[in-house]
Amino acid sequence: MRDFNKGTNGKLPDSVIIVTAIFLLIFAARVFPYAGSQIPPGYDAGLYKYVIEQYIDNLPGIPEYDLPVWVRNAYPQGLFLLTDQLYLFGLEPSSILGAIFPLLCALLVFPLFIVAREFFGERAGFIAAILYALSATQFHVFSLLYFKNVVGLILMLTSVYLLKRKRYAILALTYAATGAYHRPTFLLLTLVLVARLIQLSVFWAKDRSDEQVRRSVKYLGLAVIAAWTLLAPFYLMRAELYWDVFSSAIGSPSAGTFMDPGTYAWLSLAYLPFAVFGFVWLAKRRDLNLVFLWAAINGCIVVFSLFFYNRFIIHLDIALIMLAAAGLGYVLDSKRVPKMLGVALITAVFAISGAMLLSELQGMEPPISANELDALAWLSDNLEKDSHIITLSSHAPWVLGWGGREVIAPGLFGHDEYSKDEWRDFLRDGSPDKIQEFLSIYDRPLYIYRKRGNGFGFIDFENECFEKVYDGEAIIYRYVC
Repeated sequence: MRDFNKGTNGKLPDSVIIVTAIFLLIFAARVFPYAGSQIPPGYDAGLYKYVIEQYIDNLPGIPEYDLPVWVRNAYPQGLFLLTDQLYLFGLEPSSILGAIFPLLCALLVFPLFIVAREFFGERAGFIAAILYALSATQFHVFSLLYFKNVVGLILMLTSVYLLKRKRYAILALTYAATGAYHRPTFLLLTLVLVARLIQLSVFWAKDRSDEQVRRSVKYLGLAVIAAWTLLAPFYLMRAELYWDVFSSAIGSPSAGTFMDPGTYAWLSLAYLPFAVFGFVWLAKRRDLNLVFLWAAINGCIVVFSLFFYNRFIIHLDIALIMLAAAGLGYVLDSKRVPKMLGVALITAVFAISGAMLLSELQGMEPPISANELDALAWLSDNLEKDSHIITLSSHAPWVLGWGGREVIAPGLFGHDEYSKDEWRDFLRDGSPDKIQEFLSIYDRPLYIYRKRGNGFGFIDFENECFEKVYDGEAIIYRYVC
């Protein structure tokens, strides 16, 4: 097989050139949806913009107890310490979301290639890189703007590589950073590291004379302790909040907001059989390496619906991409499979995956229109600084991030004083008496933001309690009763 690592006449190795070309294709696919819109795609865009600005407004300090509880609960500090640095280098929050996030999505291909190559060889690395580029699931991660997930995956892949290479000191840093950036990825990585520690301990118990295994157990244990020590300042400040989240996840498991396993199986239909084949092939060979452990643990979380199982599909897809690359590589090398058939199979996998991705790309639309963006700008420029805006949950992140005022929406942001059932009753009733009773508990000035043609229940805004202050694709009312 050709050695892609060797450069000639001082030129870059072919592997670097090939993976860089794949990186550029991924970046182009992620940047394309931004064309014609000043707001990045994804429901979470406004939430990230709001939190980024909360940290920027507190520079040179680091906010903690001044942050809203929902921010402290859902957004670990790590990412926003990074965005502070990017801001100091001249990047505005919108630029961070519009340029740095798609760049990170594309950069993920490099640690993915390196890890797949490390465990399964150079060709498997290339196959994994191409499958990632064509993964409709990973594009969906981008389209929802799951910033923390992407950074967490980069750090987890890096940690897996460092553990394979026995670089324990640097592993402690990347492991700690994972915890500071994204808690679910940190939990998964912790489970993989614990499984590896148990695996190594069993090996050592069988052969006490194996000094190399003994050192691996010792240094991996020390790396975990060091990482938790580094992470302690981040977690201790939010220990009670995090414990509540953990208890809730164990006591009443939530699926999390992402596609369900059935949808994922359809989108990954082309390479999923080869991923299963790669998993079985490793098990048969008793090659229970780190990618195998990742897929096994991650798969159990998703298949048995343990906690946030839909969100863990994102991580599972990365592990299965690497296993599929290993499985396809085995098929190509197998003497039982004619060479032409092997090439036809891998071509079909790429073609079907590409078709799935193209379907996702064609379904992408700007999250809001230019006229709605004008309405949000009007909010930011004209409303009193202490005003509150009521809107539906579907619009709330955009109003929060770009409207520049506190938002009241069903079940969001901590300003909501009612249950979902009470909101449902309010929107169904819509009578003047019910409106006044419902809104009386909120501070003034109070505004209502709604999109034209998008229902706000049965509320009639054409009455004396509402003064229309903006009329466009979005309509804004001031509540005056």
